[in-house]
Amino acid sequence: MSDWRKSAACVGYDPALWFPGNSQLMRREAIHICHTCPVMMQCRKYAETNNQICGYPLQGIWGGKEFTPRKYRRSTPR
Repeated sequence: MSDWRKSAACVGYDPALWFPGNSQLMRREAIHICHTCPVMMQCRKYAETNNQICGYPLQGIWGGKEFTPRKYRRSTPR
């Protein structure tokens, strides 16, 4: 992962905020923080181009957008 994360507005916040589950309040707060972030687009691009982070399916709010785990695609059709 690149050094852009060191400049992210979310540094210092509880990471659980970016995994809000059913909490609309947490979701809105996380997205608001993302929209103040100087590296928001790098964060979103990372999420859009990666299926995993640290071996786990990528999910949560990244770059102001919510991501759900993606299914792996088969390389050959059935």
